[in-house]
Amino acid sequence: YIAIATNHVKESFLLHHYPENKLFINPYGVDLSMFKLCHNTSKKFDIIMVGNWCYRKGCDLIIKAIQNTNYHFLHVGAIGDLEFPQDTRFTHIDPVDQSLLINYYHQAKIFLLPSREEGLAMVQAQAIACNLPLIGSADSGAVDLKQMVEHPEYIHIIKDYTSHDVQKAIEEALKSF
Repeated sequence: YIAIATNHVKESFLLHHYPENKLFINPYGVDLSMFKLCHNTSKKFDIIMVGNWCYRKGCDLIIKAIQNTNYHFLHVGAIGDLEFPQDTRFTHIDPVDQSLLINYYHQAKIFLLPSREEGLAMVQAQAIACNLPLIGSADSGAVDLKQMVEHPEYIHIIKDYTSHDVQKAIEEALKSF
């Protein structure tokens, strides 16, 4: 068997003629003792993204979407193949131990990951466990997560990989905050 995390990964295997009966979808979980709702926290940021700052993760789209708004954005993670903006609306924190991520999730109103290629980004499940509305892409695993949660209306899927669609999804997600 081949263990995979999402249906879109399954589809990619099927495109390459792997036998469907050998594919086992097993989504990643989240440690609910580490990631949970925290009441009465100050929201210093409108949006957070956790992970590698790179083209693959859609960070070019994030830059353009934020530059067209007055939103404040927090990134926690390593800097990859894209330069991080030197703009007061953007804040970067180097990678932290997973046990500290909850402190950053609780500083934001929504989580954003417009990834162009991903099996299932575990940081999305962590953000959901911290009660953040989620914006993801069809390739981030967000579609599968939307089918697993009690309130799927708080998971927004960008339709196209454009900064306009990311900005539109941000505005929609912030309405649910």
